[in-house]
Amino acid sequence: MPVKQRKKTASIPTIFLFVIGLFFLCLSIGWNVYQGRVLSFSSPPTVSQEETKTKASPPTRILIAKFGIDLPVVESQIKNGVWEINPKGGSHLASSAAPSEGGNIILYGHNKKKLFGKVLGIKKGDEIKIITADNKEYIYTVFDTKTVKPTDTSVLLPTTEEILTFYTCTGFLDTKRFIVTAKKS
Repeated sequence: MPVKQRKKTASIPTIFLFVIGLFFLCLSIGWNVYQGRVLSFSSPPTVSQEETKTKASPPTRILIAKFGIDLPVVESQIKNGVWEINPKGGSHLASSAAPSEGGNIILYGHNKKKLFGKVLGIKKGDEIKIITADNKEYIYTVFDTKTVKPTDTSVLLPTTEEILTFYTCTGFLDTKRFIVTAKKS
């Protein structure tokens, strides 16, 4: 009597592992694309480049001693509604003010452990030091922190006094912005 040949089919655990692997591959690709846009606000601030042409020296470094943060800062733009992001430090929105110029100085960076992940614990009275391209140091004292939606662009508007507005992402899948505002000491 001939032996019946059993059809070779993939077992349920094999199919399950394949589907899980495919899911994580897609998640990884999606996450990398998402990270390029994560720090953007829903719409750019209402400040034009011409309004804030800066003659003052731009920030090149941010230091927050309490958290051991000492990172480079680069000049960044908003291009086609997407905020340029420095993957290795902070970004200074070039259309915002520079230290000593008066106005709203906007800095931002990724909420990652080696970058600005620790600043979620910053409190009123903590100090932030900014070093500019001409090697001058400016110290700002935190007076407020809050979490906002990406649609709340009011924190990005120009101010009449010198204010440092620093932000990073927070919330589930970085869907909110953690805002730190500080005054010159």
